[in-house]
Amino acid sequence: PERAVVVLTIDTSLSMGAEDVDPTRIDAAKAAAIRFLEEAPASIDIGLISFDEFPVVHAPPTRDREALIRTIEGLELGPFTGTGDAILAAVETVLDTGRPTRDDEGEPAALVVLLSDG
Repeated sequence: PERAVVVLTIDTSLSMGAEDVDPTRIDAAKAAAIRFLEEAPASIDIGLISFDEFPVVHAPPTRDREALIRTIEGLELGPFTGTGDAILAAVETVLDTGRPTRDDEGEPAALVVLLSDG
């Protein structure tokens, strides 16, 4: 839908530094997030949250892809993993837009994309 909202939610816990994915899990997640931003329709607003112990809302849903990419490139690892709090923050970010979460046909108009190693 043209009014769709997506919130990218990226795990930045220490385990994302593992090198079992080339070069690291966090680098693979960053690359996937950037690819998503580059391929998503320009009409979709995309927000960004990172999380380790606590979620950090870096950007509410926006169409400024360049700012989102710069922020993603600068993400650093931190201790612990608070996935539940991050998902809650992502849902709250979607709801804060005041937009419907379903379109006229009942299809989702808001999504949370979680990039994590578990």
